[in-house]
Amino acid sequence: MNSSISASTVGRHKKVINILDLPDEVLKDICKNCNQSDWICLSLVNKRFRELAAAHIYRNFHIVFPDEDDPYFDSPIDGLAGGLSTLTTSDYNHAKHLREISLDTLSVGDKAEAAYKAYLTNVSCGKFMNTLLLLALRQATSLDTFRWNIRVELDRPVYKALHNIQSLKHLHVRQQAGPSLYETPPPLPNSTPQHPDYPVSASTSQYEGPLMYGPPPSVPSKAKATPKWLGGQEEPPTIAGFRNLESLSVLDIDSLDIIAEIKICVRNSSSTLRKLKLSFSNALAMKARNPAIDTDPDESEDDDFQVAPQTTSTDANYDSGPAKAFRAQQERKAQESVLGRIFELEPFVVREFLLPPLLPKQDLPHQQSVSQEGEKFIHDIDRVFRRIVANVTGTKEFRLTDQQKALDFVVSSAKAYVASEEAKTRASAAQDGSDGDGLPSSSNGGESSSASGDRADGTSMTLEEGRARQLRAEAILARVSATNSFADKNRFTQRRNNLDVLREMWRIMQRTDDSKKEMNELKALDNPTAAQISRIVQLTEDLHSLDCIKRDIADEAEILHTETADVEAQKTALVTKETRYTLNTRGIGLHSLSIHLVPIKPSVLAKAIDLHSLKQITLLNVGEQRRFWTIMMKENKLKPLSLRKVFTDDVCLQFLQLVSELDQVEEVFMLQRSLKHKPESLAPKPETTIAQIRKFVLKKHLPTLKGLMIKNEADNSWDVDWKIVELICRRGKALEELAVTMGMRAIHEFIRNMACLGNLRALQIVSFRTDDTCVSVIRETRRFIVDAISHHPHMKLEWLAIGDGERAVKIVRPLLAPKSKKSTVKGKGKEPATNSHTGHENNGPYPVGPVGWDDASDSEDYEDDDSPSPAPKLDLVEGFAFYDVYGVRIFKKEISSGTL
Repeated sequence: MNSSISASTVGRHKKVINILDLPDEVLKDICKNCNQSDWICLSLVNKRFRELAAAHIYRNFHIVFPDEDDPYFDSPIDGLAGGLSTLTTSDYNHAKHLREISLDTLSVGDKAEAAYKAYLTNVSCGKFMNTLLLLALRQATSLDTFRWNIRVELDRPVYKALHNIQSLKHLHVRQQAGPSLYETPPPLPNSTPQHPDYPVSASTSQYEGPLMYGPPPSVPSKAKATPKWLGGQEEPPTIAGFRNLESLSVLDIDSLDIIAEIKICVRNSSSTLRKLKLSFSNALAMKARNPAIDTDPDESEDDDFQVAPQTTSTDANYDSGPAKAFRAQQERKAQESVLGRIFELEPFVVREFLLPPLLPKQDLPHQQSVSQEGEKFIHDIDRVFRRIVANVTGTKEFRLTDQQKALDFVVSSAKAYVASEEAKTRASAAQDGSDGDGLPSSSNGGESSSASGDRADGTSMTLEEGRARQLRAEAILARVSATNSFADKNRFTQRRNNLDVLREMWRIMQRTDDSKKEMNELKALDNPTAAQISRIVQLTEDLHSLDCIKRDIADEAEILHTETADVEAQKTALVTKETRYTLNTRGIGLHSLSIHLVPIKPSVLAKAIDLHSLKQITLLNVGEQRRFWTIMMKENKLKPLSLRKVFTDDVCLQFLQLVSELDQVEEVFMLQRSLKHKPESLAPKPETTIAQIRKFVLKKHLPTLKGLMIKNEADNSWDVDWKIVELICRRGKALEELAVTMGMRAIHEFIRNMACLGNLRALQIVSFRTDDTCVSVIRETRRFIVDAISHHPHMKLEWLAIGDGERAVKIVRPLLAPKSKKSTVKGKGKEPATNSHTGHENNGPYPVGPVGWDDASDSEDYEDDDSPSPAPKLDLVEGFAFYDVYGVRIFKKEISSGTL
């Protein structure tokens, strides 16, 4: 029995353990340490290893669209099509392993948009891409990150598939450029018969039907043929359908229609949201800037006989300068309220609209009513010119009919002059009467967009009725503002917005109806005069302006419909008391906040965000930031802030003071944009100097700084001198990335003290200030820096860039072989027999050459020399673009371009 037990024990010890006998947890840890080629080989072993390898092979799906000038632009390998095809058509369901999907570009701006123009949604390739992406997302049940960093619209089914993925925590979406593919274009204008003697604009709006009391009729909108606010079909949610996100990035917002959806998403993720990025597109931001004045470049400025342009009644039409300036002002107000709407601190308010001035009606011949003075003036003009014609002996070609036409033209001109003068008199009298009643006068000819002086049926209101209604509205506003519930204030505001929209649309429809009636009457005349032709042209421009304003009001009504629906949905929404208390007292606990081109209100950010939880903040072209940094200083005095990383383009004294008061800062990126940058900044230019930056930022935080960028594109007031370079080198021992502007003397000082920057990995000299314009100066300066680095082997500097060309060189250090130890002990060991004359081995069949004929190198003469060895030669690998460098933040396209 003992022999049998021992035999079984021996057999058990002799059993060979196979790798397949290991548990899956051990095999997963082994696969983590493999590379891409190993995973491919493992996937071919068996089914078990294929599953283990597929979890790593298909974990991340990253696609980068190369630029047109990139060598990989015309690559025959299509990773996007091949990857999506594998994920959707494979029998093994590889999409279940997806954790991250990312589509990105190498550059920013127009260059990036040209890289993926073949994949836009309005072409077939873009539609196919959306379809394959939808099929892949339906199987990607474990997706954690979705990064869509291209301006290509996502289909609504794609959004719905993303909403169904419960594991999705990180969302990054860059909005499409221009209108959505789901927005139908406005209907084509109806054909308008043109009179042979006067032009008619093709954009003349047509009357949609008889006026009726109630909601405004359906008007052609540039967004939808059947608007939602008139009973159209509701669109499925896009951003609003996400919940419990940890990071949200919505960039290049091209329309404010999506703000309501962002608000809902932030509300549904308020307890888990830690990172938020928001940015407007350049096109949307330019709408809030004052329009540029069109000037003729060929017009001489020294001309002494220039005639100043006179203001006419058509200066306030839709395409005029004053109207554009008014719309830019209203757009800026709307954009300034965006953050308040997203964080539910400010309700949505419908913007005001500038209607064109009410043109004086041109009386028809049978309806002319001119004053006695005007009739006498016309009669005298006619009598004088008839006498002149009677006493003038003209040529034979000037017949009696031509004389009669000339007289008719003179009479019609006189009538037009009298009509215009009397219209001016009536307008001035009406203006004088309106200024004395205590109410604000309108600059739109009685057609003010706020229009508190008309009833709902369009009839005029008395002064007492207008004042009574104003007092009632103020009393209601006072009662609502006294409550602490934002929902009540928002609900009341949306009701008032609905009334304003209906009133504005009703007034425009009345104006349109009156103008069209008058124009039809003038068109029916057989022989219209010059004044009547001019009147028809004015009416045509007026109708065009009204049609454009109708489309703008329809767009506002779409936003209002979404806001109203959200207000009604909040009545039944279940929000925990803990969440509501946290939002009302502390705000959202964001760790990172990045805003670009979205105007900020310091009071809104202070109430909506827990400033003490912020660790990183980026504010770029968001308006004046002084008040915000002042609020941050006050909060820091109450309790130390956790802010460690800052990136701003408004380096004011308040910002520098805040940085100096922080306990520790790891990254400071400061940018001053050029005066020609578009969209231009809404903040005044800060008068900060490099001496102030040195005093408030560098002296205190250099020992802890890991990233520093001081970049001024406007002037040379931020150029670092040799003293600042010496300070950076001696105290910035933790510095890993540095981007500054230097001169020749500062570079010499940097070479002298660079040994102290042992952790520096990347150096960018943004601009090299030198009087020598030779191209070789920059090349040789780069060589000088590299030669100096060779004498400090402990330095980690790997990337070097000089200039703003977004190109860098890589510093490659040679691999030094270990030196062989020389034998110092003399012994009697056997050695090969050598020739006594030459010292060479004598076991070969060939004769030995004479002494001294071998070509030994010069370095062999110093092999036994005890002098220190020379520094190793470092190689430079050129041709690296910034996007080819990974892990360096100052080379990232967002940092170098100052965008998100």
